[in-house]
Amino acid sequence: MIESKCMFASAFNQLMIMVLLMAVGFAAARLKILDQTAQLRLSDIILKIALPASILAAGRMDRQPEHLRMILQISLIAVVYFLVVFPLTWWLGAWLHPRQKGGQLLFAFCVTFANVAFMGFPVVRSVEGDDAIFFASLFMMVFNLAIFILAPLLMSQGERIQLRTILLQPGIISIAGMLLLFMFQIKLPAPLQSSLSILGDLCTPLSMLVVGAQLSQAPLKLMFTRPRLYLISAVRLLAVPILLIFVLQLLPVSPYIARITVLINAMPIASLVAILMERYTGSSEESSLAVAQSMLFALPALVPVINLLQQFFPQ
Repeated sequence: MIESKCMFASAFNQLMIMVLLMAVGFAAARLKILDQTAQLRLSDIILKIALPASILAAGRMDRQPEHLRMILQISLIAVVYFLVVFPLTWWLGAWLHPRQKGGQLLFAFCVTFANVAFMGFPVVRSVEGDDAIFFASLFMMVFNLAIFILAPLLMSQGERIQLRTILLQPGIISIAGMLLLFMFQIKLPAPLQSSLSILGDLCTPLSMLVVGAQLSQAPLKLMFTRPRLYLISAVRLLAVPILLIFVLQLLPVSPYIARITVLINAMPIASLVAILMERYTGSSEESSLAVAQSMLFALPALVPVINLLQQFFPQ
């Protein structure tokens, strides 16, 4: 029980910090400090500098005999997750919203894709330690491949998938670098390692400022007047992680890997979903509202998830 409370306290504190930072971003945008140009620049810094630095910094982990098995486990879990969850939510979205492709897209992408990097990484690191970023990055690699293949395929009108562009993203390149550092046990000079860690620490504050600024542009009162947003939040924050717990406890999976997998998939909807909806459909209002609502409900939803997680996969 004490361990369960400690795990919840760590995750709760991290999410509270994120909510407060998001409020600062919201206020900054309302005060015209963070305009759209500044938001785009900050997003570039996060995706092209801070996040890759955080991933590369995780490559310093000392290799242990069980690590190869854990790498294979989380990689396989990630592949199976997206192969199963997205088709299932796509079908369910079609059933819930017949003849409404927009509603089907919204449901499938919002439920499948959690905020793995911006929010999942800080929460996992606070609960499981710095080394957890290494394994969470492997899940994120599959996440990136999945979302950047599915978005143009399903959201756009026949846009070709640019696999080369996907593979050359800074996040993917940094994961490859992280794996090389780990596999060959290459130790970076202390100043470089520290610089990567400091840059990586920018991810949480900058990303929350951007999310808060984006929320300032959405009609928030609509967030509580659209019933399907409640369903999306419930499935994303409760159904998906709880089902993952029950499925993973049936498999020969490391408890450590199981906890990382569940925690990063108990996060709110990825803000990238709203960005891609805007890019490919020209409309991101409802997806932005879904992201915002899932952020607000993430804290209370985390209580039963953490309790179940600690029961089935104790630390």
